[in-house]
Amino acid sequence: MEQKTTTLENLDSEVAKMPTISSKRILNHFDYGAIFAAKFKKSLADGTSPFLPKDGIVKASGVYNLRTNQLHRGISQLMLKERQAELGAESGAFVSFDTITKAQKSGCDCGIKHGEHGYDILVRNPEDEKDERVIKWFNESQLVNPENLRKYLAEEMQRNAAEKQAWLDVNRPGKHAKDASTKNPGRENSGLIECTAKTPEEYLGQVFAAMSTGNDLKVSPEIADNFVKKTTEALNKEYKPKVKDHLAVFKLAGKANELCKAYVQAIHQEKQKSQEKKSPAQSKAPKRQASYEMGM
Repeated sequence: MEQKTTTLENLDSEVAKMPTISSKRILNHFDYGAIFAAKFKKSLADGTSPFLPKDGIVKASGVYNLRTNQLHRGISQLMLKERQAELGAESGAFVSFDTITKAQKSGCDCGIKHGEHGYDILVRNPEDEKDERVIKWFNESQLVNPENLRKYLAEEMQRNAAEKQAWLDVNRPGKHAKDASTKNPGRENSGLIECTAKTPEEYLGQVFAAMSTGNDLKVSPEIADNFVKKTTEALNKEYKPKVKDHLAVFKLAGKANELCKAYVQAIHQEKQKSQEKKSPAQSKAPKRQASYEMGM
């Protein structure tokens, strides 16, 4: 199985027709920014974005890396969640082309369904902006024998945990290695958080935090409308006359990811306080709805 060089000729047709990008060269950071922004604006405009509420609720089940069972972050979470919705896939599990290839070489009977195409995400090393690479992701629904790949990757995670535990036993006695195969990032959310966002960054940050803490997000029509309006404005912003800021979507996702960390910490702190206040007689009382209101 050969991986093709990424050009506009093998991207989704509606984006490939964008007149501002040459179809004869490999895409760069600005090109991907323009492509991601166009896709995100379109889904917001037609109401199909998974980041918009249905019946007042955003089902905040995040997409995750099947190789590590870890949620994607920032731009990867944003665009792969959009891709999941575009595919109509129930599973939020994504796996890279490289991981599939490695599994096949190790004897795993798995592959990519005929006619399916991966989704390219360009990522940068935060410590070196010149260090960037494109990763081609496939949703679990696009695979042949995904159960075989799941088993192979689970066994790999278990081996990694065992190797780390052996090292800890010698170098850090008493410490325990975490086995990533026991995680269940695709589980159903069990809680509900009220959205209080006033900016696109806060909105996406709260969605990301809900994903990270096993909650859905309650969003009022006013907040949802404000999110669509201000996000569209931000992605259409020009950094100089007649030249759009094609990095705007990366900046938006990056700021949201940073805010997510603070929101997650606040959610855990509020949950801990709530548990400390409970008495045995109150243990069966309905849970108080958490809030993102933190004096912002």
